[in-house]
Amino acid sequence: MSNNPASQRAGCFIEDSDAFDTALRRWTLYRTKTAAAVVQVACGEDFITTVRFATQRQIPLVVKSGGHSNGYPSISKNNIVVDLLFTRNVSVDVEKGITVADRGVATGDGIKAAGKVGGEIATGTCNAVALISATLGGGVGPFLDLRGYNVGIIPSVRAVVVDSSPGATHVLVAPPECNPGLFWTLRGTGHLCGIATEATFVACPWPHLMCHSNFVFQPGHAPLVAKTMGKRVWKGSTGGRIVFCSPPPEKKTQVLSPLWYMGASKEAPSRFVYLLALSRFVHLRRLPYQEHSPPFDSVGHTRSYLNLNDSSAHICAYEGRKTLSAFRMHLLPASACASALEWYRYFLTHNPHSATTHMLIEIYSMNADRKSYPDGTNTAVSKGFRNVECGAIPFAWYDIEDLDEVCKQFASVIKETLLQGDDTRLGRAAYLNTPGKSEDAANVFGNDIPMDKS
Repeated sequence: MSNNPASQRAGCFIEDSDAFDTALRRWTLYRTKTAAAVVQVACGEDFITTVRFATQRQIPLVVKSGGHSNGYPSISKNNIVVDLLFTRNVSVDVEKGITVADRGVATGDGIKAAGKVGGEIATGTCNAVALISATLGGGVGPFLDLRGYNVGIIPSVRAVVVDSSPGATHVLVAPPECNPGLFWTLRGTGHLCGIATEATFVACPWPHLMCHSNFVFQPGHAPLVAKTMGKRVWKGSTGGRIVFCSPPPEKKTQVLSPLWYMGASKEAPSRFVYLLALSRFVHLRRLPYQEHSPPFDSVGHTRSYLNLNDSSAHICAYEGRKTLSAFRMHLLPASACASALEWYRYFLTHNPHSATTHMLIEIYSMNADRKSYPDGTNTAVSKGFRNVECGAIPFAWYDIEDLDEVCKQFASVIKETLLQGDDTRLGRAAYLNTPGKSEDAANVFGNDIPMDKS
């Protein structure tokens, strides 16, 4: 390690050391693969030293920044895992309109730093995910309709790259005017060409509260909700989801439709008009914990930017097994939504451990702002993904190991059900994270589908 004072927090751990298991911990708190060593770096010099050591000896390495990494399938006994837990410096300058974040900065760190000075940076929906990693993978979050994909608002990236010959390690800063090739490559396929260690994000003043309403429908009305969602009503900083869930204690299936508006509170009711109108024709009822919530014909409640992703905390803190996948769709047919709901109820009914298993399906709007890149010249997001309207996440969390295969089957069936028809299929499974014995997404989604490891 370097002589930098920050390196006093750094360390190298092997399998027999006390800190090894802690350093390799994933967000599932479960792993099936290990490594030769874990190196926790505390500054850029440490990172460069580690990369140079590995490349000179032709040792594969995997970067971990948060425990949500989808790079875990590539870990082997001969690998080094570079843990960026301690590289979490983040600064926000609203007047200059920039945020500078280290690779280890989580989404929650960025929200906290920006919110304290009255600003915002476009982030994802889970506070525990690494900010730079999620952004270079595309970047989807509450500001999608307002700012576009988060990857489109990074003006500069600092990265470690290695020459194929003679294996020299370099640190390059890649604004588009200096290193356009590296800049656009990092923004498009950052996980393939180098390791980003720092990024600059656009920061904007943000005086508004986030307005939120949660509609609860009977299962039979799911196609009607999907049809309403298909009208592309999520415009102008408005987002929404359809959620299939079975809350305790009755475990009866509910169809939720959370809506949010990123703007002035007085404008929110007009943004929710489609589902507000829909609620007059279908029977709505509150869940037990919503008995004292505002009427369904109101905005619901407001949330500050600092509390933007609070709802993700209880899932991330769950100390058990989790299986999550995600994929994208051009649109959501009502028939596909109804079929997915039936499969969801089937898995719950035929699962003997349903009382201890939490399964849900989230289908969320992805109507990205396209004014920023009407012809595709100012974005690294591929043309197919720029026209995506919806994303879907089958998700399960549980304690029993025997449910690993059941939950992977659940993810596969839901994908096939929702992506039916040539007009909706993107032909790509975007993400899979499972604690099962085989963590290869192809085993769940099939070898004919190219995997997007972002």
